[in-house]
Amino acid sequence: MKRVDEVMREGSLAIFGGAALVVALTAAAANGEMETGVPVLERQALTQGGFAVVRAEPGATMSVGSVSTTADAEGFAFLGIDRNAPSRLVVSIRKSAHQLVLEIGARQWRQRIVSGLTKSTAPPPAAPPKTDGDKKVAALRSRADLQGFLEAFAYPIAINGKFPGFTGMFGDERVYKISGKPDRKSPHYGADIPAPVGTPIIAPATAKVVLADELNLEGKVVFLDHGQGLITMYLHLSRIDVKVGDYVAKGDVLGLVGMTGRTNGPHLCWRAKWRDKNLDPTCLTGQCAQAEPGARAGGAPENDFYDAGEIP
Repeated sequence: MKRVDEVMREGSLAIFGGAALVVALTAAAANGEMETGVPVLERQALTQGGFAVVRAEPGATMSVGSVSTTADAEGFAFLGIDRNAPSRLVVSIRKSAHQLVLEIGARQWRQRIVSGLTKSTAPPPAAPPKTDGDKKVAALRSRADLQGFLEAFAYPIAINGKFPGFTGMFGDERVYKISGKPDRKSPHYGADIPAPVGTPIIAPATAKVVLADELNLEGKVVFLDHGQGLITMYLHLSRIDVKVGDYVAKGDVLGLVGMTGRTNGPHLCWRAKWRDKNLDPTCLTGQCAQAEPGARAGGAPENDFYDAGEIP
């Protein structure tokens, strides 16, 4: 089995194309050739925050730890890899002698110091309103019969035909200082993309709209279901141009960049989840973007002073 461990560099970003893969076949043919019915990886970013798309028998049940999913009518299944995933994940396929053993590449997370805060301006650790939580939980439980997860995702913003970059990266460890003293820290689960208010936000791939509403912390949001439980999220919009139940294709406008909710500047916070796993949405484009290891930032992140926090 060919090993993939390619790192490309572009400016200040390290682009992770994949990590090592091991396929363990307990019923492999003696001559070493793959037999019919053996699961294969169709697309993958085998790194923390990444994903794997596996093709097996249609309807096959796959389990990764305590999380199970079912392959669709063509045998495709999406598996998300959490930010804090261990170095090895075993994918068990029910009623099959086969397993996939995925070796997961570790990533180094930057520390972002958010300073200049006081007790009156610090982001509160309190939970958002229960109604907001209920809406998000319902949306994240959606299971649309779609194959948008098979597509190479586009970035949701372009300015003059170019991607504007990031002001906050998925996985950043944020340390909040209040009156000059560290108060608490939490990971950031989104990719923050700076853009002027009113910049169009596009759907990165085929999906169904499962939430389009204004929430207390996240502001105006759109949640998209791309199939197999892969949900991408778009926070802090100034305007929403879709409604729940709409189907969108890659390139369709979802709404406009804003600074609604808990934020201090215009930007899009782009997030992704699969079941209870926090994923890096940039990995869905085929290359996981990450800032150079060890990079630090003094002061608040440029456009996400108040992080919307964990999405349940």
